[in-house]
Amino acid sequence: MNVMSKRLMKPPLVLFKLLLLFLFATEATAEGVCKKLKPGGIETHTFDVKAKDWSWTCGYPYFTRLQIQLFNHTDSTINKIIFKGNQTNKSWGRNVTIPPLTSATINANDSGGICGKGDRNGSLTLFYTKVFRTKDKCLEFYSAEELQNIKAQEKAKARKEKQRQLELDIRREIEAELQLEIDTIRDNCIISKSKNANSIAFEEIKRVCSQIAKNPSRLQKWRWGSNK
Repeated sequence: MNVMSKRLMKPPLVLFKLLLLFLFATEATAEGVCKKLKPGGIETHTFDVKAKDWSWTCGYPYFTRLQIQLFNHTDSTINKIIFKGNQTNKSWGRNVTIPPLTSATINANDSGGICGKGDRNGSLTLFYTKVFRTKDKCLEFYSAEELQNIKAQEKAKARKEKQRQLELDIRREIEAELQLEIDTIRDNCIISKSKNANSIAFEEIKRVCSQIAKNPSRLQKWRWGSNK
């Protein structure tokens, strides 16, 4: 096999590869058309994290007054805290507003039974919320067959609309021609009958000729029509 024959065999292989690429691209395009879309929006999520730099004490009266000192180490505003004693397993919470990277002292006259019960250790949980803007998400895509059916329906609808418009244009053209013929018969009839007529007779001639023009005889069409 010479070099020339080898060169002649390459184009079919190239065309085959191009055909595969075209098919893959067509399928990808079909699958890329969204059928059921979930619009994006605003979502609020609540997060919690254990406090890192904090302390607590139980003070007077009767060692029931709870005081918590803490540092907000997060990048969000803390809107709630919950303190839990390890021995009593009781919890105390409060809604707060502590900006990021700031310190705060929280006092509670009633610790909910945590203080004075022998608790020596506890945990403090910080709560904060974040607002997210979500993107649109497609829940279902059209298949290639569905897209073909939609395209066929659109073509059929376009053909039907084109036919309807054509029929409407023809009907309007016929009506215009009929109206022109009616006006021509009426005007020629008036001209023919109004010679030497006075104003009273002229009005009657106009009325009679208008009635004739709406349903003229063959002779009247021949005398006053446009094809006379």
